[in-house]
Amino acid sequence: MWTLDIASELGVVGHDAESADVGNPRGEIIRDVWFVTATGGRGEVYAHVWTTESETEARGWLDSIRASVARTDGWNPAEREAAWRHWRNLYGSAAHEAAGDDAEGEKRDALDAEAREGK
Repeated sequence: MWTLDIASELGVVGHDAESADVGNPRGEIIRDVWFVTATGGRGEVYAHVWTTESETEARGWLDSIRASVARTDGWNPAEREAAWRHWRNLYGSAAHEAAGDDAEGEKRDALDAEAREGK
C-alpha cells in the first residue's frame, strides 16, 4: 500500500546571467519546487519526475495520479522508473535502516546533482 502526497524542496528553476556573482557564479534561480510523492509501508519515498513551482498545480497532479492508481491493481512506483525516482527513506523506518546512512547520503547527492543539471 502506497500513500500519495505532495512535497517541496529548494531547487534550481532557471538561470539569470545578470544575477551571477561570486556566491552564485551561474546565476541560478532557486525556488521551492513541488512534486508528488509515494511512500511505501517500509518507509521508502519515491518522487514523481514532474516538478512545478506551483503548489496548486502539484495538488492537481496528486488528484490525477490518485485516480490513476485507484484503477491499477498492485501499483508500485519502484516498477515505474521512467516516472518515479527513489527520493529518500523516512528516518528510522525499515527502509532507512536497511539502506544505511552512507547509501542514503549517496542517493540524495546523486539526486541533487541531477537537479542541478536539469534532469
